[in-house]
Order: sequence, then structure tokens, then C-alpha cells
Amino acid sequence: MYNFFADESARSGDSFRITGADHNHIKNVLRMRPGEQLLVSCGGVSHLCELEQLSEGDAVVRILREEHQNTELSVRILLFQGLPKSDKMEWII
Repeated sequence: MYNFFADESARSGDSFRITGADHNHIKNVLRMRPGEQLLVSCGGVSHLCELEQLSEGDAVVRILREEHQNTELSVRILLFQGLPKSDKMEWII
């Protein structure tokens, strides 16, 4: 299932309005049609949604249910990198 990320400002009531690159991806790349389902993640909550309307400028998806997920790792990871000689840091990055 496809997962998209949205800001709280994109939500209005029980729906999200998806614009920009995500709208282009839904319409032209995935070629989704109304009635298909997708996930929209917003503020740490995943919303199972159904595509309601697809127009030239935006896509409107209706929220079917919310799933509160705790996807944060329970361990803290620290990553260190020593300084290499010459231009090898560009290769590492």
C-alpha cells in the first residue's frame, strides 16, 4: 500500500487535500483512481484513506480509520565517523 506524508494543514475534517509532487505522483505515476486506498501519515499517526476525488490541482482522500503507531526505536544509536585523509570524506558521505 502506498504511503504519503502530509502536514496538519492539509487536513480538513475527515479528509486530506494532497497537492504538489505527491498529487503528481498519485495521478501520473501511480495512475490511481477514485476508490483506491492509501496511507497518509500525519503527526505520528497513519490514516487509512480512500481516494475520493482527483482533479488537475489536487487529490482529496477521505479518512477511513486512524492507526496510532509507535515506530520509534527503543534504543538510542550514536554514529561516529573518523576524519579520513584527502577527499575520502566526500566518498563516505
